[in-house]
Amino acid sequence: MTVSISLFTMVWVAFMRQVSKTDFVEWDVKTITAGDYTVEFNINFDFYTKFTAKHGHLKPNGVPMARFFS
Repeated sequence: MTVSISLFTMVWVAFMRQVSKTDFVEWDVKTITAGDYTVEFNINFDFYTKFTAKHGHLKPNGVPMARFFS
């Protein structure tokens, strides 16, 4: 009887682990975040200089340019 209960428990735990993995993948597919659509690119010095010349006057005082750019 003890062996039967142990085997059943092992199978049940393995089953629940697999169901949890499947549920997580399903949740992840249904959840859309900004990271799914974020693009990273390098900004060279010329681009940054043009940006600050064109938009720098719009920046509020006390806010770093890097924060204003984002």
